[in-house]
Amino acid sequence: MKLQLKENNLDTGEVLIHYLAGPDNGPPLVLIPGQGLSLESYQRVMTPLAKNFQVFAVDVRGHGKSGWTTGKNHFPNMGNDFKIFLEQVVRRPAIISGNSSGGLIALWLAANVPELVSGIILEDTPVFSAEWPRLRDD
Repeated sequence: MKLQLKENNLDTGEVLIHYLAGPDNGPPLVLIPGQGLSLESYQRVMTPLAKNFQVFAVDVRGHGKSGWTTGKNHFPNMGNDFKIFLEQVVRRPAIISGNSSGGLIALWLAANVPELVSGIILEDTPVFSAEWPRLRDD
């Protein structure tokens, strides 16, 4: 199966978010890579996943081809980027799969906009590093 991905950018009003979107073959599945990684880290799994899902692989702000916002790369800001992404691009509740720090964004979405999230998958997420006071210091 040759996967036809559409490359695009979303302007959140603060930053450009780069993403790839697969064909609508099922429920939406949003893939969020970990810190220091781009959406390319999902390259090997996008084709198999696209058989049963509409796959969206997204570069977090400051990563890959997404824009950089000096001093504004905090989880609430990144979470808001994905809230806007879900509202404007996906447009229906999605399964959110986050790797490492991407899982923290998935958790943020589930807690703050549960109406946009049908489920979350946490891949090696450092949940305890997101507790106060460490989160405050990031």
